[in-house]
Amino acid sequence: MFDGAVYTTKHGPQPTSEGYAYYQNDDSDKWLLLKDGKEIEAKVIYQGHYFKKGQVQINFELITPEGDRIGVSEIPEYNGL
Repeated sequence: MFDGAVYTTKHGPQPTSEGYAYYQNDDSDKWLLLKDGKEIEAKVIYQGHYFKKGQVQINFELITPEGDRIGVSEIPEYNGL
């Protein structure tokens, strides 16, 4: 018998946060590629993240309408001026 959140999707208390959001995901956020002078929208596949030397690295794969795949790794930083 398989039991637990992984199998049943029943979870206990989940973490929440309050306060100002530094970033909010907006449906208008898109990855655009430039091909032959025209902007094309790419499908974004999240490939996970990990910590390296105290910084997070986020990995994505962009897929063009033609099926071409582009790997993207980024290390975001926040500069609180």
